[in-house]
Amino acid sequence: MKSDDRAIGLLKYFVLLSKTIYTLFVPFSTVILSIFKRLSLVVNHAAITNMMDLLYLALTPTMNTLSRNLFIVTSLLAVGFNVHAQTDSVSKREGLALNTFKSHSLNELQKKYSLLQREVEKKTSTMLAHMQQKEATLQHRVANIDSVKAGQIFASSQREYQHLQDNLSEPGNYSLENAFRSYIPHIDSVRTSLRFLLLNSSGLSVGETQQLTSLSVQIQQLQAKFAAASQAEVYVKQREQLLHDQLMRFGIRKQLLSVNKEVVYFQQQIADYKNTLGDKQKLEAAIIRTARSLPAFTSFWQKYSLLAQMFPLPANYGTDAALAGLQTNAAVTLAIQQSLGINRASAGVAAATPIPEQYLQQAQQQLTRIKDKASQTGITSSDRALRDFIPDRQHGKSLWQRLTYGFNMQTETATRYLPAITDIGVRLGLKVSDQIQIGVGGSYKVGTGTLKCMHLSNEGVSARSYVDIRAKGSIWITGAWEDNYMPSFRSLQELHRDVSIWQKSALLGLTKKYTVGKREGNMQLLYDFMAGQVLPKSSPVKFRVGYSF
Repeated sequence: MKSDDRAIGLLKYFVLLSKTIYTLFVPFSTVILSIFKRLSLVVNHAAITNMMDLLYLALTPTMNTLSRNLFIVTSLLAVGFNVHAQTDSVSKREGLALNTFKSHSLNELQKKYSLLQREVEKKTSTMLAHMQQKEATLQHRVANIDSVKAGQIFASSQREYQHLQDNLSEPGNYSLENAFRSYIPHIDSVRTSLRFLLLNSSGLSVGETQQLTSLSVQIQQLQAKFAAASQAEVYVKQREQLLHDQLMRFGIRKQLLSVNKEVVYFQQQIADYKNTLGDKQKLEAAIIRTARSLPAFTSFWQKYSLLAQMFPLPANYGTDAALAGLQTNAAVTLAIQQSLGINRASAGVAAATPIPEQYLQQAQQQLTRIKDKASQTGITSSDRALRDFIPDRQHGKSLWQRLTYGFNMQTETATRYLPAITDIGVRLGLKVSDQIQIGVGGSYKVGTGTLKCMHLSNEGVSARSYVDIRAKGSIWITGAWEDNYMPSFRSLQELHRDVSIWQKSALLGLTKKYTVGKREGNMQLLYDFMAGQVLPKSSPVKFRVGYSF
């Protein structure tokens, strides 16, 4: 490294020296030649004039050649230095990107994957245990009615559940089979990027290489857990469908609905875990970005990513030879005609011509009739597990994931006793379910005076509590209880002097919630049923505009 630095320093020195010499030599040579030319004109002696002319003619090509050669050498040195500087800049930039993988950041990322792996394993194991218990209860109920039917349906279910539990508890590793069971783009991106960086780890220290290796193993194990969860999901969906179809006539709808809910909420929880992976942290994005910045990554991805192994490209991809053996447009058209029972020969039309629009309309009508029959049976989705109830999206979420916070504003015009007031409120809410939200909050009332006399003042504060119940769609019924401190004050200590002067408000009204980008806005129209007991008097109708995060 030190010898390289010395070479770079010498190269810089020669470039600078060459530029200086060239800069000084070109005008100097021009001046010399001009002097010889002028002397040849001034001197009257014929011999001396002839000698000056000969010297001028001899020195002119020599000076021009020296200048041109010096210019070429200087340019080559400058170009060489610039290329070396650009290469060194790229190396430093890549090294800087690799150096962003700090030890504590890699540890945090590994903890994230490890925690998610344990959550997936725990949730799947709990679901399998619940399903095993529910099927045992169903087997007992059905056996009392039809023991033969119970033996047929539940003969091997307990053994299969135990097999899934054992498969889940085994330390999983990467395999193409696991990728087929549950392909997650985020895991594929990070896993392939880590593998590529480990193969090109010249810019990493030994400790960072070991941490990236450990992280790569961890994400492969996470992939295996998701694959095991996907295998369990497929099985319980099949079991739920079988139980529903075979046991509905036994009058045990409540127990079947319990099985249905277990399956749906498991699917929902696994989907939430996958969405959590999709929210890339800065380090994950840096790992993928660093790998993509290296030229060889594209070909590496096309060969070693999970997606590439699931759908490998032929060696002659992009050439005419890759199209050999594929069906032509005419062959596909002919196959469709045969499946629709179209006799093109009797019509005297070539088989390769496009299918008439009337036949396409007939196919569309048949497809519409099939959809109508499916909707009449109550199956509105390809997922049979969603037919019996509307799932609650808050089920299975942690307390932190259910919290919401936001603010709202309300204005009141000036009265005889009060100035114009802007009420600025904040709130913290909890989503009990998709249909109910509760929360607390507070507000600060700032006075803005009147049009004739504008000034700011402290006009009060309030403590709030509320509950929102969904009425229909984006319309909610809102009820609230508020304690308001209405007198003007100069310091917070004044709020504690007399608690009895805090006035009550009981509010009821409607809230319209709407989407603003990825956030949620709301408009509230509330009526205060205790406005008549408040002094000084104010309007009982409250209109508030808010925003939630």
